[in-house]
Amino acid sequence: MLCFSRTQFVFLLSLFLQLFSVRLSLNYFEFDDDKKNYYREKVKRMFYHAYNGYLQYAYPHDELKPLTCKGQDTWGGYSLTLVDALDTLLILGNETEFRRASDLVIEQLDVNRNINVSVFETNIRIIGGLLSAHMLSSRSREMALPDGWPCSGPLLELAEKFAQRLLPAFSTNTGMPYGTVNLKYGVNYFETPITCTAGIGTFLLEFGTLSRLTGNPIYERVSLRALDALWNSRSSLGLVGNHIDVQTGVFTATDSGIGAGVDSYFEYLAKGALLFQRPKLMRQFNEFEAAINKHVRRDDWFLWVDKDKATVSMPIFQSLEAFWPGLLTLVGHVEDAVRIMASYGQILRHLGVPPEFYNLPNREPVIGRAAYPLRPEIPESLLYLHRATNDPAYLTMAASIVDTIDQIAKTNCGFGTVRDVGTGSVEDRMESFFLAETAKYLYLIFDEHNFMHNVGSAKAKLVETTGGPCVIEAGGWIFNTEAHPLDPGIVYCCSKKHQSDTALLQQFEQDIDFIKLMDSNFEDLEDEEGGTEEPINEHTNQTNEFAGHFDLVTAHHKGNVMNDLVTIEEDKDNFMPKKDHKKFDSRRMNLNAQMLNRLIEELERDLAEQMATNGGEMPRIRGIICERCCTFADGPDLRKASLTFWQSIYSNYFHFVPLFAYQCQQKEKGGVREITTHYFRDTPDAAILPSELQHLDAIKHFSFQKSTWTRHRNEPMDEEDDFALLTTQSQPFDHNFMGIGQIVGIRH
Repeated sequence: MLCFSRTQFVFLLSLFLQLFSVRLSLNYFEFDDDKKNYYREKVKRMFYHAYNGYLQYAYPHDELKPLTCKGQDTWGGYSLTLVDALDTLLILGNETEFRRASDLVIEQLDVNRNINVSVFETNIRIIGGLLSAHMLSSRSREMALPDGWPCSGPLLELAEKFAQRLLPAFSTNTGMPYGTVNLKYGVNYFETPITCTAGIGTFLLEFGTLSRLTGNPIYERVSLRALDALWNSRSSLGLVGNHIDVQTGVFTATDSGIGAGVDSYFEYLAKGALLFQRPKLMRQFNEFEAAINKHVRRDDWFLWVDKDKATVSMPIFQSLEAFWPGLLTLVGHVEDAVRIMASYGQILRHLGVPPEFYNLPNREPVIGRAAYPLRPEIPESLLYLHRATNDPAYLTMAASIVDTIDQIAKTNCGFGTVRDVGTGSVEDRMESFFLAETAKYLYLIFDEHNFMHNVGSAKAKLVETTGGPCVIEAGGWIFNTEAHPLDPGIVYCCSKKHQSDTALLQQFEQDIDFIKLMDSNFEDLEDEEGGTEEPINEHTNQTNEFAGHFDLVTAHHKGNVMNDLVTIEEDKDNFMPKKDHKKFDSRRMNLNAQMLNRLIEELERDLAEQMATNGGEMPRIRGIICERCCTFADGPDLRKASLTFWQSIYSNYFHFVPLFAYQCQQKEKGGVREITTHYFRDTPDAAILPSELQHLDAIKHFSFQKSTWTRHRNEPMDEEDDFALLTTQSQPFDHNFMGIGQIVGIRH
């Protein structure tokens, strides 16, 4: 018989309980394939219960009233639930119903109606839903794709018609849109200029996609202008308020957080950077994240604070904030996202589903704000986290939400808003986002082999278009804030950049085997604090000879202004020494005048479009000059020289449609200060320039000066505004020119 002392017995008992607890935990989080299949099918049944109930009792109204089994119009009477559910049908594999529902939408939706609509909601739900359905149309074998798809089609045309009716809302002093617009008559004269921050910063994904697919830059342009105005309105702490006057740019509600009224602004900065290759937006998001962590965050919770003083105004958690871990996961901050989701999991264990407002000090729902309208933010973050970590704990949390919704929110014809998460009472409303977002995210969590999870070209499609061959459905889908997925392959395929790339490649196919970005072919020069960069020397790397910058010169300036434009001197610290500078001989590079003239003509057409939109005078481009470039290495392989030259042309002038601006560079003690002013502004803001450059606001035409392939800066210059040119010597994204392979993200 074994004898233990009291101390030994307590120790062994403690060890046994710990091991037993771990075993229970492992059993709790085990999630085998059978369990995944069970919940996948359960979510599918829940979706069709709600979808069929809407069609039977509510269509063509916007929403279903699930207690009385009737319909109601909430967002304009555009069959919103049907539009919102289109892409979910295909994700669930229902090709037949997708075709039938798409036909209904195309036939029934009339844009020319005298009705006031929310600019924000119409964009994310209707335009976003139509764009996503258009992009996914090829997955339905019953859909007859029109000639020119994916760059044309009836769903795309309908989305653009809605966007055209929203454009008058952007006609404000700041470029920030009004919150409401009449689809037939525009903005009401008495319309309030006060709108929420998210209602200003949540247009780029949809409007940018429209511009890339239709070739009309106006949509992307107005959304970027609104983003810039919002960015410039942030406080000295780097925070934004909740509501703002779109005519003055002054915040009228100074509460700052990551929840209602602000949330999707941050979301669209990060996702816009990924979808449209705009590193400037990612830098803005990173700055906001740092300010939020410093002033808004308390442990792993986020409060509401004054944007100017950082004093706490509301110590509450909002269910809308729960998108944040998913967004952090998307941009690579997974560990932080895991910690935050662990905090949110406390609420799920306490209540089953999150209330609209949760009082953090008291650990209870806020009275009067304890509803759960079937929101998707928790499932959204669970999806991203599970895909990133493969942790079955997130499947368990998702399954718990599915069971809770099915238990307390299900009615005879749908699912209703939970009035109070404490009592489980239900309201007579089913928001369209239950089918667009909540059901979609929950289904994708359990359907791990869904086409939406493609991570490469194994299941991609090669399609021939009028603009050349394109690869689509290769992964990298970007969800808008209503969970409508957008395909970056199609965005790139239909852009002018792809068409320009394809045309030029066809002309040079005898000389160029394949175009690939060569940012790795040049030495990375690191800045030293307080010092200068070492120049590239041709003897250091004989095979990487091309360096320098291009000047795209417009018409002659009056007087001697060109010389006063702080032209880039032959600075040994930043550019090639003079002995390495030679003029290019186009014959040595297998170029000819016809090709160069065609390039210039295309640039002039693009500039004409920009100028026509802005009512300005049209400068004439008279040439592209390469200056301060080092010599090519002597050798028989002239194709390499031609390839390198055209890669530089592409990186400078075909990063979509170039925006013509001038760049002023001034030598400073610690390096080079770079200032960029945009062409499309009526009058450049001379106040931002140093005193010796104040005269630049009088310049009538601009010299386009650009430094590329020469040096590696720790912080690249901004990719400024609409269709701006890249200003760093290395491309910040991985992609190529034929669409073979897709955008995979930003290198930080």
